Amino acid sequence: MKLLFLLLLLTPTLANSATSSKCPGEGGYIYTNDRDRNPTPGGFVSNGAHVSEASFVAPTAAVCGSAYITNSRLLGDTVVKDNAYVENSTLMGNTIIEGDASVSSSTLRGFHHFSTGNIDGLKAFKKQSATQKSANRSATLATLQNQKKSITRQINEIEGREIAIVANQFHDNIESYSFATLREWANRKGGSFGSHSNPAAYYTSSGISTFERYKREIERLEGELRSIDAQIRAL
Repeated sequence: MKLLFLLLLLTPTLANSATSSKCPGEGGYIYTNDRDRNPTPGGFVSNGAHVSEASFVAPTAAVCGSAYITNSRLLGDTVVKDNAYVENSTLMGNTIIEGDASVSSSTLRGFHHFSTGNIDGLKAFKKQSATQKSANRSATLATLQNQKKSITRQINEIEGREIAIVANQFHDNIESYSFATLREWANRKGGSFGSHSNPAAYYTSSGISTFERYKREIERLEGELRSIDAQIRAL
């Protein structure tokens, strides 16, 4: 167990392979904060980026591209990407540092966006304008709606596989049965279905484990849909 824990800490890209909508198309891992004292999962870090062990990356923050972070704290929805460099700084709120921008010994709160230049010793708070707020809400809403479409497609595909299992096992005309009816049947311990007097007993020995695996995956995806709906209502 101790060896496994050490491997998880020493090989984050293998143990925590991940992606993030904040770094589209990039592979990476979930950063581990306070690695030596009290390890806790942090935010996404791209495989091409560098984050020093003395840094802190909040679970909602992200480091993309070839960004370099040393001895800094990234809080809130902060995103550092491209070839940006951040050292000895605290970034929070919706701060975005990108391009070739460099931030040193600074504290940035609110809605900052730097894509070039050297920011040194700046302590500032910047409110989000009404235009920015509207644009961010629209962008977030579009992202969540796309996620819903993707999850719905996955659910439909899995339901199709479930029905295919029933069709293959019973060679029956299943078009006359709704999917809800098929699922209810699959969860029964007895009863009749088509020409089989005890389909559940038959099905248990010929594919129920696959059906149940599909069912659990659908339940997980439906949970994600509920979470997304809650986020949309909160916008």
